[in-house]
Amino acid sequence: MSRSSAARSATNAATATGDEISPHLVARGVGIQYPSPDAEGGVFTAVDGVDLEVRHGEFVVVVGPSGCGKTTFLHSVAGLIPTTSGELLLSGTPIRGPGPERALVFQQPSLLPWRTVRRNVSYGPDLQGTLGRAELRERVDDLLRLVGLEGFGNRFPSTLSGGMQQRVNLARALAVEPELLLLDEPFAALDAQTRERMQAELLQIWEQLGMTAIFVTHDIKEAVLLADRVLVFTAGPGRVKTWIDVDLPRPRKPEASREEAFHSLEDRIWDELHQTPTP
Repeated sequence: MSRSSAARSATNAATATGDEISPHLVARGVGIQYPSPDAEGGVFTAVDGVDLEVRHGEFVVVVGPSGCGKTTFLHSVAGLIPTTSGELLLSGTPIRGPGPERALVFQQPSLLPWRTVRRNVSYGPDLQGTLGRAELRERVDDLLRLVGLEGFGNRFPSTLSGGMQQRVNLARALAVEPELLLLDEPFAALDAQTRERMQAELLQIWEQLGMTAIFVTHDIKEAVLLADRVLVFTAGPGRVKTWIDVDLPRPRKPEASREEAFHSLEDRIWDELHQTPTP
């Protein structure tokens, strides 16, 4: 069992018995600022005073107006952007930089063009150096099957479609067996049919592996389809405006978007996004 599957099993067991269990990710008063390009010595506040908790094994989707800081916050959780104030904790440990317990899937595939699909997927474990050759080959084979790319291991990224490249990107993130999977609008550049197929496959992978996932999107339908809870950010600087529980049954398929309960949740999120933010 992977680390993420074990964590989700422990959470489910604790929930069933009524025991308390600490959240997986905690943000306390997180602020993120940059030097302002408009004024010498000034600062631009991208994220301001974010407090939140994400449970083990939960699928959280973050939505908000363009420029509200949701991607900045996600990259801070990944350890790529330092916080200016407050703290981020993963399983009680402060996040100080990148780590193998977190993996980030970018909007663009960002694959290494000189490496084959197989060698792109094995990139993280190669750097860690913790697996033997046979074990690494087995892990890569399992992941290629999981994302539907069995038989494509010796291809180079330039020979793949956009959807296939993003499957490789996802497999590469999963190769380090992260506890927390971070996804920054990973399907935004795909055509509608490929996007729908990738959403369904991502849900299957998440349900199978049991990891915690945080997914940023502008697409409200995508948010409802994927999420256990939707986190709505205010307009910039990004603050937590509200949480919306998505109490639709799982497993979910794209056909769920035709149901009245699905449309009702879309309307709630749309209303939250278009209300005037509280100062």
